[in-house]
Amino acid sequence: MKKIIISAALLLSSTAVFADNCEKYVSEVDSMISEAKTHVTDPAEIKLIDDQISQMKTMINSLPEDQRDAICGQALEQIPMMKQMLEEGIKQMKAQG
Repeated sequence: MKKIIISAALLLSSTAVFADNCEKYVSEVDSMISEAKTHVTDPAEIKLIDDQISQMKTMINSLPEDQRDAICGQALEQIPMMKQMLEEGIKQMKAQG
């Protein structure tokens, strides 16, 4: 369950870009990932999260500059849904023990 929630958040975050107008988005995604990692105890899962974040950043850096603003706008619209998914996943993990 942990992997599904974190992977979903990472998948949605893969549309982020590192332009000035996207710094808020990147900051919020980093914050959500840090929160998710506090609930993961398996070192292999933590490494998977770190690897996926690294791959996402590599992909972001390869985006053409002329597409970044539009992509960033779409990604920012997904933040509330990503936060809700993360919160629901954490609640489920706590309920499972």
